[in-house]
Amino acid sequence: MLRCARVAALLAVVVLGGACRKEGRLADASRDGGSNLLLITLDTTRADRIGAYGDSRASTPTIDRLAREGVRFERAYTVAPLTLPAHVTLMTGREPQAHQVRNNGTYTLRPEETTLAEILRPAGFSTMAMIAAYVLEKKFGLDQGFAGYDDELNTSGEATTFRSEIPADRVHEKFTRWLKSDPATPFFCWVHLYDPHHPYAPPEEFRRRFPDDPYRGEVAFMDEVIGRMLRDLDGRGLLKNTLVVVAGDHGEGFGEHEESGHGVFCYEETLRVPLIFHQPRLLRGNRVVTQPVGLVDVMPTLLELYRLPLPAGIQGRSLARLLTVDEDPARPAPALYFESMNGMEEMGWAPLSGLLRGSLKYISLPRPELYDLAIDPLEKDNLYLKKNVQAKGLARDLDTHLEKTVSADKAALRLLQSRQDQDRLRALGYLAAGGPSPRARSNDDPKDGIGTMNLLLEAREAIHVGDLDKASRQIAALRATGIDRTLPQFHDTSYELALARKDPAVTEAVLNEAIARFPEETRFLMLLAGFHRDRGDERKTETTALLLLERDPKASQPHLLLGELYRGQKRIDKAIGHFQQAWDLEPGNHKLAIALADMNIETGHPEQALAALRKLVQAGQVPGSPLAVEIRAQASKLLVRLGEPDLAESLLQDLVREQRGNPAHWTQLGLAQLERGQGEQAMRSFQQALQLDPQQALALSGLGTLHLNLFRQRRDRRGLEMAAGFFSRALEADARLITAVNGLGVVHLYLGDAPKAIGQFRSALVIDPGFVNAHFNLAIAQLRAGQRLEARRTLNTLKQKLAGRLSDAERGQLAALLREAGS
Repeated sequence: MLRCARVAALLAVVVLGGACRKEGRLADASRDGGSNLLLITLDTTRADRIGAYGDSRASTPTIDRLAREGVRFERAYTVAPLTLPAHVTLMTGREPQAHQVRNNGTYTLRPEETTLAEILRPAGFSTMAMIAAYVLEKKFGLDQGFAGYDDELNTSGEATTFRSEIPADRVHEKFTRWLKSDPATPFFCWVHLYDPHHPYAPPEEFRRRFPDDPYRGEVAFMDEVIGRMLRDLDGRGLLKNTLVVVAGDHGEGFGEHEESGHGVFCYEETLRVPLIFHQPRLLRGNRVVTQPVGLVDVMPTLLELYRLPLPAGIQGRSLARLLTVDEDPARPAPALYFESMNGMEEMGWAPLSGLLRGSLKYISLPRPELYDLAIDPLEKDNLYLKKNVQAKGLARDLDTHLEKTVSADKAALRLLQSRQDQDRLRALGYLAAGGPSPRARSNDDPKDGIGTMNLLLEAREAIHVGDLDKASRQIAALRATGIDRTLPQFHDTSYELALARKDPAVTEAVLNEAIARFPEETRFLMLLAGFHRDRGDERKTETTALLLLERDPKASQPHLLLGELYRGQKRIDKAIGHFQQAWDLEPGNHKLAIALADMNIETGHPEQALAALRKLVQAGQVPGSPLAVEIRAQASKLLVRLGEPDLAESLLQDLVREQRGNPAHWTQLGLAQLERGQGEQAMRSFQQALQLDPQQALALSGLGTLHLNLFRQRRDRRGLEMAAGFFSRALEADARLITAVNGLGVVHLYLGDAPKAIGQFRSALVIDPGFVNAHFNLAIAQLRAGQRLEARRTLNTLKQKLAGRLSDAERGQLAALLREAGS
């Protein structure tokens, strides 16, 4: 009912246009032309590196136009200078101490938290997300509520690592594919762009434009890609009915307070972010809000704009009124909370938290800080002693705020993926170590330790640009201080240098030293296991991976490594066992579930495959945990192969509703309907697929099979000719499509041309020697041609090599054919 109501509202918008908007009236996105929602998050993007925010050197015409035509928040702040906590706050309207995601890589958003997507989807929105970096993979929980969550970060098919990321143009490719699928409206689409993150490596055009400032080059490139996305929407007539929200997740330090990068301090360079709302039919343009606001306020703002109820526990406030009504200076804005637990968790330093009230910013550390941003925007003059009364008042307010908001559920304070996942973020610039150094004290002020972190970052930068001699000198100097005995990150950097020098002996020695000094840091064991795998040493790979499992039983990566190892050794049962254990540890890893089911099918374990797929489908039916589009599509294919077309069709009907323009979904729906004996429905689905893509080979082959079935029923030669025509067209589109090769062989067999049929079936078996149907058909054709000896050979091959894949009915058919062949 909600979906119908919202569609009706959208139709009303088309009729009324934008004339109903009135100055000062609270905007209504469900009625005033902003039905769709596009949220673009800019990773590691400082507000003061955007033209609209005063940067004369910036090249950001797209973002500047959105700001000029929309509403720009001059003083918008993240809640933490870290990607995952910031995005979780953006999507939940809750602060880190409430939603309990305090750092990158070590936390998972709890299922009981409510995301923006989980509210919009039941209200009739189709939901899609596409992200660009490992830190936001679905395993960390932000996929809650998204029907599609594209976190594919490579094309090799291997598991992603802490290094995995993709540039903005690759994200644009995802966006283009999604638009071509003709998503249902209204939609909520979240696009994450990662480019300005270190190391800065813009495309050549932008590197030439900013030869001395690659960071600005990355921002400019990202801006151009946003422009492409908006043009794509406009070309499909969608932009005029789309509310576009652009938000940074955190900024970046360039040494203003000795920090190069982000994650430790909460000064303006890492805390202040761009925030823009754009919808000309909904919001008056060229509007600037100067009141401090937070990312925590975005979710409640959007829910009020769309006239949807707020879930319990929201800590942000709606900014909907500020979008249309001038600020009331007599009504002060509430204080904004911020924190960074990265220094505490990764380096053993004191935790950092603080409050921003008006122009005053209080930072709680062993040596506290107070700044008045109105007169000291660069935060150079610490007023803690000069304005001690105000500072202590803010300190008390901070304590009160934390007491009110910290969850009473202490047991669930941290949801760790595994010790490995605590380690994977180090290469992204967070230097995640999974715990403090042995010498660290909880009252160490990060201002005293930032120098060491910077030296390590400088060494890593030297490695990145290829200055390995400089990196070696810096690492040697750091080792002379004894840091190699106290800080695991030192060995991370030494390992990266050894890799860059392509010196296997040194690489192995570095990892062994790290393991000996820090046995609790299991990432070094995983790196060593991967090193042995890459060197082709299967014995050491197995030994190291098993040792890692002893030390970290919750780690999934060693199970995956062992599974691949045993799969290559043809020890299939052991391989499946480890893949199963990996899935048990990562039940949200739907790609792993699909791979496990596929392997079970290939190895003749259809029952286990079906059980895995049923478990997967059931997990996707839990409120707030929908299966991604690509997962449902793959699951439906496997279900058809397993003879479960009913379950496959239920998945596919949802897919074609969500993505009407995707020919592959229509094709798979047709195959499921064909399997169920629904010939007319299957024909309509195949025809729909071919309207969208005339070269959709599998749909052509499906129509060939459909007409072959009709011939069997009616014995009408016309049906046989049509089947042959569709199979031939399918092979023109894809010469290795085995269903079409096999189908054309069946046509020849019905036409009485056994030699041609035999040739087709042999061609099918060249493509896939394990294709059971082709073995049966080849034997039947050989018997028809009087080749009993050859038929016996074919049937014995089937019996000896593929018996485990046969159903009871197929075993009976095999026995009957062997008798006929004289065996």
